[in-house]
Amino acid sequence: MADTLEFNEIYQEVKGSMNDGRLRLSRQGVIFKNSKTGKVDNIQASELAEGVWRRVALGHGLKLLTKNGHVYKYDGFRESVSPCSRCPGPVPDPAVLPASPRTALPPASPCPGAVSLLGFWALATGDAICIFRELQCLTPRGRYDIRIYPTFLHLHGKTFDYKIPYTTVLRLFLLPHKDQRQMFFVISLDPPIKQGQTRYHFLILLFSKDEDISLTLNMNEEEVEKRFEGRLTKNMSGSLYEMVSRVMKALVNRKITVPGNFQGHSGAQCITCSYKASSGLLYPLERGFIYVHKPPVHIRFDEISFVNFARGTTTTRSFDFEIETKQGTQYTFSSIEREEYGKLFDFVNAKKLNIKNRGLKE
Repeated sequence: MADTLEFNEIYQEVKGSMNDGRLRLSRQGVIFKNSKTGKVDNIQASELAEGVWRRVALGHGLKLLTKNGHVYKYDGFRESVSPCSRCPGPVPDPAVLPASPRTALPPASPCPGAVSLLGFWALATGDAICIFRELQCLTPRGRYDIRIYPTFLHLHGKTFDYKIPYTTVLRLFLLPHKDQRQMFFVISLDPPIKQGQTRYHFLILLFSKDEDISLTLNMNEEEVEKRFEGRLTKNMSGSLYEMVSRVMKALVNRKITVPGNFQGHSGAQCITCSYKASSGLLYPLERGFIYVHKPPVHIRFDEISFVNFARGTTTTRSFDFEIETKQGTQYTFSSIEREEYGKLFDFVNAKKLNIKNRGLKE
Protein backbone atom coordinates (compact mmCIF):
# COMPACT_ATOMS: atom_id res chain seq x y z
CA MET A 1 0.00 0.00 0.00
CA ALA A 2 1.30 3.45 -0.89
CA ASP A 3 2.21 5.76 1.97
CA THR A 4 0.60 8.83 0.39
CA LEU A 5 -2.31 9.65 -1.92
CA GLU A 6 -2.54 13.03 -3.65
CA PHE A 7 -5.54 14.42 -5.53
CA ASN A 8 -5.73 17.57 -7.64
CA GLU A 9 -8.93 19.48 -8.40
CA ILE A 10 -10.61 18.54 -5.14
CA TYR A 11 -13.19 20.88 -3.65
CA GLN A 12 -13.50 21.60 0.05
CA GLU A 13 -17.04 22.51 1.12
CA VAL A 14 -17.06 25.40 3.61
CA LYS A 15 -20.43 26.89 4.63
CA GLY A 16 -21.95 26.09 1.26
CA SER A 17 -19.09 27.41 -0.87
CA MET A 18 -16.69 25.16 -2.78
CA ASN A 19 -12.97 25.91 -2.55
CA ASP A 20 -10.75 24.08 -5.02
CA GLY A 21 -7.35 22.78 -4.06
CA ARG A 22 -5.08 19.77 -3.58
CA LEU A 23 -5.74 17.00 -1.06
CA ARG A 24 -3.10 14.69 0.38
CA LEU A 25 -3.93 11.59 2.43
CA SER A 26 -1.23 9.82 4.39
CA ARG A 27 -0.81 7.61 7.41
CA GLN A 28 -0.01 10.76 9.38
CA GLY A 29 -3.22 12.54 8.45
CA VAL A 30 -5.00 14.71 5.88
CA ILE A 31 -3.70 17.93 4.29
CA PHE A 32 -5.75 20.24 2.05
CA LYS A 33 -4.18 23.28 0.34
CA ASN A 34 -6.50 25.94 -1.08
CA SER A 35 -5.41 26.78 -4.64
CA LYS A 36 -6.49 30.44 -4.45
CA THR A 37 -5.47 31.48 -0.95
CA GLY A 38 -2.70 28.99 -0.25
CA LYS A 39 -4.27 28.21 3.13
CA VAL A 40 -3.38 24.75 4.43
CA ASP A 41 -5.67 22.63 6.63
CA ASN A 42 -3.89 19.82 8.46
CA ILE A 43 -5.82 17.06 10.26
CA GLN A 44 -3.70 14.63 12.26
CA ALA A 45 -4.60 10.95 11.95
CA SER A 46 -5.00 10.73 15.72
CA GLU A 47 -7.76 13.37 15.54
CA LEU A 48 -9.97 11.39 13.14
CA ALA A 49 -13.10 9.67 14.42
CA GLU A 50 -14.86 8.58 11.22
CA GLY A 51 -14.80 8.81 7.43
CA VAL A 52 -17.72 8.41 5.03
CA TRP A 53 -17.49 7.88 1.25
CA ARG A 54 -20.56 9.23 -0.55
CA ARG A 55 -22.01 10.32 -3.89
CA VAL A 56 -22.22 14.08 -4.38
CA ALA A 57 -22.99 16.54 -7.18
CA LEU A 58 -19.34 16.65 -8.25
CA GLY A 59 -18.96 12.86 -8.41
CA HIS A 60 -17.89 11.35 -5.11
CA GLY A 61 -17.02 12.92 -1.80
CA LEU A 62 -15.22 12.16 1.44
CA LYS A 63 -16.65 13.39 4.75
CA LEU A 64 -14.32 13.28 7.75
CA LEU A 65 -15.38 13.69 11.37
CA THR A 66 -12.81 14.50 14.03
CA LYS A 67 -12.97 13.48 17.67
CA ASN A 68 -13.67 17.06 18.73
CA GLY A 69 -16.75 17.21 16.49
CA HIS A 70 -15.46 19.10 13.43
CA VAL A 71 -16.69 17.95 10.02
CA TYR A 72 -14.61 18.29 6.82
CA LYS A 73 -16.10 17.63 3.38
CA TYR A 74 -14.10 17.07 0.18
CA ASP A 75 -15.77 16.57 -3.22
CA GLY A 76 -14.63 15.84 -6.76
CA PHE A 77 -13.27 12.29 -6.48
CA ARG A 78 -13.70 9.69 -9.16
CA GLU A 79 -15.31 6.41 -8.17
CA SER A 80 -12.04 4.49 -8.48
CA VAL A 81 -8.56 5.87 -7.92
CA SER A 82 -5.03 4.67 -8.53
CA PRO A 83 -2.22 7.20 -7.98
CA CYS A 84 0.47 4.59 -8.69
CA SER A 85 2.38 5.29 -11.91
CA ARG A 86 3.62 1.69 -11.94
CA CYS A 87 0.06 0.49 -12.38
CA PRO A 88 -1.99 3.06 -14.31
CA GLY A 89 -5.75 2.88 -14.62
CA PRO A 90 -8.62 2.44 -12.20
CA VAL A 91 -8.77 -0.19 -9.53
CA PRO A 92 -10.32 -3.24 -11.21
CA ASP A 93 -12.23 -4.42 -8.15
CA PRO A 94 -15.08 -2.02 -7.26
CA ALA A 95 -15.23 -3.53 -3.77
CA VAL A 96 -12.05 -1.62 -2.97
CA LEU A 97 -14.17 1.53 -2.81
CA PRO A 98 -17.46 0.52 -1.19
CA ALA A 99 -20.39 2.92 -1.33
CA SER A 100 -20.49 3.23 2.45
CA PRO A 101 -17.05 2.29 3.74
CA ARG A 102 -17.61 2.84 7.42
CA THR A 103 -16.59 -0.57 8.71
CA ALA A 104 -15.18 -2.48 5.74
CA LEU A 105 -11.46 -2.78 4.98
CA PRO A 106 -10.12 -2.85 1.40
CA PRO A 107 -9.03 -6.23 0.04
CA ALA A 108 -5.61 -6.80 -1.47
CA SER A 109 -5.32 -5.10 -4.85
CA PRO A 110 -3.44 -6.32 -7.94
CA CYS A 111 -1.86 -2.87 -8.07
CA PRO A 112 0.52 -2.12 -5.15
CA GLY A 113 -0.30 1.58 -5.28
CA ALA A 114 -4.07 1.30 -5.49
CA VAL A 115 -5.85 1.86 -2.19
CA SER A 116 -9.26 2.95 -1.04
CA LEU A 117 -9.77 6.20 0.83
CA LEU A 118 -11.14 4.10 3.64
CA GLY A 119 -7.80 2.42 4.10
CA PHE A 120 -6.17 5.58 5.41
CA TRP A 121 -9.04 6.31 7.75
CA ALA A 122 -9.14 2.74 9.06
CA LEU A 123 -5.43 2.84 9.87
CA ALA A 124 -5.79 6.11 11.74
CA THR A 125 -8.82 5.51 13.95
CA GLY A 126 -10.11 3.03 16.49
CA ASP A 127 -13.32 1.07 16.33
CA ALA A 128 -16.61 1.79 18.03
CA ILE A 129 -17.63 -0.42 20.94
CA CYS A 130 -20.94 -1.03 19.15
CA ILE A 131 -23.20 0.54 16.53
CA PHE A 132 -26.98 0.98 16.48
CA ARG A 133 -28.27 1.52 12.95
CA GLU A 134 -31.05 3.80 11.73
CA LEU A 135 -32.54 4.76 15.09
CA GLN A 136 -35.56 7.05 15.00
CA CYS A 137 -34.75 10.38 16.62
CA LEU A 138 -37.48 12.93 17.41
CA THR A 139 -35.08 15.72 18.42
CA PRO A 140 -33.07 16.41 16.37
CA ARG A 141 -35.49 14.86 13.92
CA GLY A 142 -34.33 12.12 11.57
CA ARG A 143 -32.83 8.65 11.52
CA TYR A 144 -29.31 8.30 12.82
CA ASP A 145 -26.65 5.66 13.15
CA ILE A 146 -25.36 5.85 16.71
CA ARG A 147 -21.77 4.76 17.27
CA ILE A 148 -20.77 4.13 20.85
CA TYR A 149 -17.14 5.03 21.62
CA PRO A 150 -15.39 4.80 25.01
CA THR A 151 -15.70 8.54 25.75
CA PHE A 152 -18.40 9.84 23.40
CA LEU A 153 -21.29 8.80 21.18
CA HIS A 154 -21.48 9.79 17.54
CA LEU A 155 -24.77 10.43 15.73
CA HIS A 156 -24.46 10.13 11.98
CA GLY A 157 -27.44 11.15 9.84
CA LYS A 158 -28.03 11.99 6.20
CA THR A 159 -27.45 15.69 6.80
CA PHE A 160 -25.89 16.22 10.20
CA ASP A 161 -23.29 14.62 12.44
CA TYR A 162 -23.05 15.09 16.18
CA LYS A 163 -20.34 14.03 18.59
CA ILE A 164 -21.56 13.99 22.19
CA PRO A 165 -19.03 13.50 25.01
CA TYR A 166 -20.45 11.47 27.90
CA THR A 167 -19.37 14.25 30.26
CA THR A 168 -22.14 16.43 28.77
CA VAL A 169 -24.91 13.94 29.64
CA LEU A 170 -26.87 15.14 32.69
CA ARG A 171 -29.69 12.61 32.93
CA LEU A 172 -31.21 9.60 31.21
CA PHE A 173 -34.96 8.92 31.05
CA LEU A 174 -36.83 5.81 29.86
CA LEU A 175 -40.52 6.60 29.39
CA PRO A 176 -43.37 4.35 28.17
CA HIS A 177 -45.58 5.90 25.50
CA LYS A 178 -49.25 6.17 26.35
CA ASP A 179 -50.07 3.68 23.58
CA GLN A 180 -48.05 1.01 25.47
CA ARG A 181 -46.41 -0.02 22.18
CA GLN A 182 -43.51 2.45 22.12
CA MET A 183 -40.78 3.76 24.42
CA PHE A 184 -39.01 7.12 24.63
CA PHE A 185 -35.35 7.21 25.60
CA VAL A 186 -34.38 10.76 26.55
CA ILE A 187 -30.83 12.05 27.02
CA SER A 188 -30.49 15.41 28.77
CA LEU A 189 -27.43 17.40 27.61
CA ASP A 190 -25.47 20.36 28.94
CA PRO A 191 -24.07 22.01 26.93
CA PRO A 192 -26.61 21.25 24.19
CA ILE A 193 -25.82 20.13 20.68
CA LYS A 194 -26.35 22.73 17.95
CA GLN A 195 -27.81 22.58 14.45
CA GLY A 196 -27.42 25.99 12.87
CA GLN A 197 -29.01 28.42 15.32
CA THR A 198 -31.05 25.69 17.03
CA ARG A 199 -29.88 24.21 20.31
CA TYR A 200 -30.99 20.79 21.49
CA HIS A 201 -30.83 20.23 25.24
CA PHE A 202 -32.46 16.83 24.82
CA LEU A 203 -31.82 13.91 22.52
CA ILE A 204 -35.08 11.93 22.21
CA LEU A 205 -35.18 8.46 20.64
CA LEU A 206 -38.41 6.56 19.93
CA PHE A 207 -38.52 2.76 19.88
CA SER A 208 -41.09 0.10 19.15
CA LYS A 209 -41.31 -2.22 22.16
CA ASP A 210 -41.46 -5.33 19.99
CA GLU A 211 -38.21 -4.62 18.09
CA ASP A 212 -35.47 -6.98 19.29
CA ILE A 213 -31.73 -7.03 18.65
CA SER A 214 -28.68 -9.20 19.26
CA LEU A 215 -25.61 -7.15 20.14
CA THR A 216 -21.92 -8.07 20.22
CA LEU A 217 -19.51 -5.55 21.73
CA ASN A 218 -16.28 -4.90 19.87
CA MET A 219 -14.17 -5.88 22.90
CA ASN A 220 -12.91 -9.18 24.23
CA GLU A 221 -14.63 -10.67 27.26
CA GLU A 222 -11.81 -9.74 29.64
CA GLU A 223 -11.97 -6.08 28.56
CA VAL A 224 -15.75 -6.02 28.95
CA GLU A 225 -15.59 -7.47 32.46
CA LYS A 226 -12.77 -5.17 33.54
CA ARG A 227 -14.43 -2.01 32.24
CA PHE A 228 -18.10 -2.65 32.99
CA GLU A 229 -17.91 -5.01 36.00
CA GLY A 230 -20.93 -7.08 35.02
CA ARG A 231 -23.12 -4.20 33.81
CA LEU A 232 -22.55 -5.32 30.21
CA THR A 233 -21.49 -8.60 28.60
CA LYS A 234 -19.83 -9.15 25.25
CA ASN A 235 -22.94 -10.78 23.77
CA MET A 236 -26.38 -9.44 24.67
CA SER A 237 -29.89 -9.68 23.24
CA GLY A 238 -33.27 -8.20 24.02
CA SER A 239 -35.51 -5.30 23.08
CA LEU A 240 -33.72 -2.60 21.12
CA TYR A 241 -34.67 0.11 23.62
CA GLU A 242 -33.35 -2.04 26.48
CA MET A 243 -30.01 -2.58 24.73
CA VAL A 244 -29.55 1.12 23.91
CA SER A 245 -30.48 2.27 27.41
CA ARG A 246 -28.36 -0.44 29.06
CA VAL A 247 -25.27 0.45 27.02
CA MET A 248 -25.75 4.18 27.62
CA LYS A 249 -26.23 3.67 31.36
CA ALA A 250 -22.97 1.72 31.56
CA LEU A 251 -20.95 4.21 29.48
CA VAL A 252 -22.34 7.38 31.04
CA ASN A 253 -22.42 5.85 34.53
CA ARG A 254 -25.73 7.48 35.44
CA LYS A 255 -29.01 6.05 36.65
CA ILE A 256 -31.99 5.92 34.31
CA THR A 257 -35.07 7.79 35.54
CA VAL A 258 -38.38 5.99 34.95
CA PRO A 259 -41.94 7.00 35.92
CA GLY A 260 -42.86 6.38 39.55
CA ASN A 261 -46.22 5.39 41.01
CA PHE A 262 -48.37 7.91 39.17
CA GLN A 263 -51.21 6.52 37.06
CA GLY A 264 -53.74 8.56 35.16
CA HIS A 265 -57.43 7.74 34.89
CA SER A 266 -56.73 5.43 31.93
CA GLY A 267 -53.93 3.62 33.77
CA ALA A 268 -51.14 5.30 31.81
CA GLN A 269 -48.11 6.79 33.57
CA CYS A 270 -48.45 10.05 31.67
CA ILE A 271 -51.01 12.70 30.80
CA THR A 272 -51.92 13.88 27.31
CA CYS A 273 -51.74 17.66 27.04
CA SER A 274 -50.54 20.53 24.89
CA TYR A 275 -47.54 22.74 25.48
CA LYS A 276 -47.17 25.85 23.33
CA ALA A 277 -48.31 24.80 19.84
CA SER A 278 -47.81 21.04 20.11
CA SER A 279 -49.55 18.08 21.70
CA GLY A 280 -47.46 15.76 23.83
CA LEU A 281 -47.17 13.77 27.04
CA LEU A 282 -46.47 15.00 30.58
CA TYR A 283 -44.83 12.48 32.93
CA PRO A 284 -45.07 13.05 36.70
CA LEU A 285 -41.83 11.57 38.09
CA GLU A 286 -40.64 10.93 41.62
CA ARG A 287 -38.60 14.15 41.66
CA GLY A 288 -40.01 16.25 38.85
CA PHE A 289 -41.98 16.50 35.63
CA ILE A 290 -40.84 15.83 32.08
CA TYR A 291 -42.76 16.72 28.92
CA VAL A 292 -42.09 15.14 25.53
CA HIS A 293 -41.57 15.79 22.92
CA LYS A 294 -41.77 19.21 21.25
CA PRO A 295 -40.26 21.11 22.87
CA PRO A 296 -39.06 18.80 25.64
CA VAL A 297 -39.17 20.21 29.17
CA HIS A 298 -37.76 18.86 32.44
CA ILE A 299 -38.67 20.59 35.71
CA ARG A 300 -37.35 19.36 39.06
CA PHE A 301 -39.55 19.70 42.15
CA ASP A 302 -36.86 21.72 43.92
CA GLU A 303 -37.09 24.32 41.11
CA ILE A 304 -40.86 24.83 41.51
CA SER A 305 -42.31 27.81 43.38
CA PHE A 306 -45.94 26.76 42.97
CA VAL A 307 -48.37 24.98 40.65
CA ASN A 308 -51.82 26.10 39.56
CA PHE A 309 -54.85 24.16 38.36
CA ALA A 310 -56.39 26.72 36.03
CA ARG A 311 -60.17 26.82 36.07
CA GLY A 312 -61.95 24.83 33.43
CA THR A 313 -65.61 24.60 32.49
CA THR A 314 -68.05 21.77 31.91
CA THR A 315 -68.24 22.73 28.24
CA THR A 316 -64.53 22.37 27.52
CA ARG A 317 -64.11 19.23 29.66
CA SER A 318 -60.46 20.17 30.18
CA PHE A 319 -58.19 22.21 32.41
CA ASP A 320 -54.70 23.71 32.36
CA PHE A 321 -51.84 22.78 34.68
CA GLU A 322 -49.46 25.67 35.30
CA ILE A 323 -46.00 25.56 36.88
CA GLU A 324 -44.01 28.59 37.97
CA THR A 325 -40.37 28.13 38.94
CA LYS A 326 -38.44 30.00 41.61
CA GLN A 327 -36.73 31.88 38.76
CA GLY A 328 -40.10 33.17 37.54
CA THR A 329 -40.38 30.96 34.45
CA GLN A 330 -43.94 29.82 33.71
CA TYR A 331 -44.99 26.63 31.97
CA THR A 332 -48.60 26.00 30.95
CA PHE A 333 -49.71 22.49 30.01
CA SER A 334 -53.17 22.90 28.51
CA SER A 335 -56.11 20.83 27.25
CA ILE A 336 -55.77 18.16 29.94
CA GLU A 337 -58.81 15.87 30.18
CA ARG A 338 -60.96 16.76 33.17
CA GLU A 339 -60.82 13.14 34.38
CA GLU A 340 -57.10 13.56 35.09
CA TYR A 341 -57.68 16.34 37.63
CA GLY A 342 -58.13 14.15 40.71
CA LYS A 343 -55.12 11.95 39.94
CA LEU A 344 -52.82 14.88 39.22
CA PHE A 345 -54.03 16.88 42.23
CA ASP A 346 -53.43 13.94 44.57
CA PHE A 347 -49.94 13.47 43.12
CA VAL A 348 -48.99 17.13 43.52
CA ASN A 349 -50.41 17.21 47.03
CA ALA A 350 -48.48 14.08 48.03
CA LYS A 351 -45.26 15.67 46.77
CA LYS A 352 -45.99 18.69 49.00
CA LEU A 353 -45.80 21.20 46.16
CA ASN A 354 -47.39 24.59 46.75
CA ILE A 355 -50.79 24.74 45.06
CA LYS A 356 -52.02 28.20 44.14
CA ASN A 357 -55.56 27.32 43.04
CA ARG A 358 -57.33 24.18 44.20
CA GLY A 359 -60.66 24.36 42.41
CA LEU A 360 -62.32 23.76 39.06
CA LYS A 361 -65.57 25.37 38.00
CA GLU A 362 -68.36 22.82 37.86
